[in-house]
Amino acid sequence: MQGRITKVINMNKKELLELLEEASGVSQYQTKKEQTKELIKKKDMKIQETNSILEHDVIPQFEALTKDKLVFD
Repeated sequence: MQGRITKVINMNKKELLELLEEASGVSQYQTKKEQTKELIKKKDMKIQETNSILEHDVIPQFEALTKDKLVFD
């Protein structure tokens, strides 16, 4: 027991914070927070990719087809 107390007393601030977060159950939420941030980042990249495809491929083709339709009507 004395060895554990000495170890805690000798911990630096970062190690002590990690110990307290682990003991209080906060560390699991930190992990989930980081995973969620990464998921949001991936989703944002997919949205940007989709918008780019729309802007460069789909919309110009749609506009061209709309013009062709008006010419043939």
